[in-house]
Amino acid sequence: MAFLELSHVNKFFSEATAVDDFNLSAEQGEFVSFLGPSGCGKTTTLRMIAGFELPTSGKIEIEGKDLTFVPPNKRNVGMVFQSYALFPNMTVAGNIAYGLRMAGKPKAEINQRIKEMLALIHMEDFSDRYPAQLSGGQQQRVALARALAIRPRVLLLDEPLSALDAKIRIELRQEIRRIQQQLGITTIYVTHDQEEALSISDRIVVMSKGKIEQIGSSSEIYNFPKTEFVANFVGQLNLLPVDVVSLAEGLVKVGGQIVRTSQSLDHTNGHAIRLAVRPEELNPGHREGENNLLGRVSTVTYLGPVVRVRLEVEDHLLTIDMFNERRLQVPVVGDSFEFSFHPDACWLL
Repeated sequence: MAFLELSHVNKFFSEATAVDDFNLSAEQGEFVSFLGPSGCGKTTTLRMIAGFELPTSGKIEIEGKDLTFVPPNKRNVGMVFQSYALFPNMTVAGNIAYGLRMAGKPKAEINQRIKEMLALIHMEDFSDRYPAQLSGGQQQRVALARALAIRPRVLLLDEPLSALDAKIRIELRQEIRRIQQQLGITTIYVTHDQEEALSISDRIVVMSKGKIEQIGSSSEIYNFPKTEFVANFVGQLNLLPVDVVSLAEGLVKVGGQIVRTSQSLDHTNGHAIRLAVRPEELNPGHREGENNLLGRVSTVTYLGPVVRVRLEVEDHLLTIDMFNERRLQVPVVGDSFEFSFHPDACWLL
């Protein structure tokens, strides 16, 4: 049996469906991210695990115990909010100790736990400071320490880094992952940031309109998306309408140019299909044995380590990402541009 189990969980608000038949089994110590756009039901699902929302139907279990209708304070679940939610009139030490005091723990145990938590978040010298004297990143570390101080069975994080600037987000998400792995705590992390989810998760649950679109590892979600929504939402994607040339040979046609795929075309049954390929899978220039297409340069955009080129291919726009280096010959807008990609790099939707 899984450590955390959600079985056929539904949540309705009047006529609106917030969560639709949600099923998940998370193992002890696993880091699972809920990824999706605003309004897809990820935070509602998190709040049901915490006990702040009750499911309309379905079951939530931790370690085999049914907690579906158990109050939040009886679940031993730690929650970290987007807004930090620190008590402004309490010091860092006071905030960390709050849950322990509410549980009636002895003073010696509380002091020891505060010391452990401050060391865990690398803020040993900040115990007497108040939240207003801390940066956003430091406040979020304290919020994390407060959630962990009670030794929760499950840690829940609701978009905890969205209010921070980009550089701090990258640093702090790796810190959260370090702490989670060090403690071996089962963690559910809500985010709309695909890079965030891909970089720190054991598994990702991609959600749309209250439903699960796909569950898988970062590699599975990015490289082998099962639905068009997942393919489009996670990473950049080129989608080109194609016509089937040969079912047996896996040949399709983009305008007047032939493309060979490694995927069976038997499923098409005469339906309109589109060729999907990631921008980083495209290579400038001609390569023997690969698909070679010709386009015209529409725009060139510098993105630091990547130069993104937009091409017009048979009246369709397509993006190619090239690794930036000082000797890179950057295409010129208006020029013809030949590019290639392996049949394994593309798939059909």
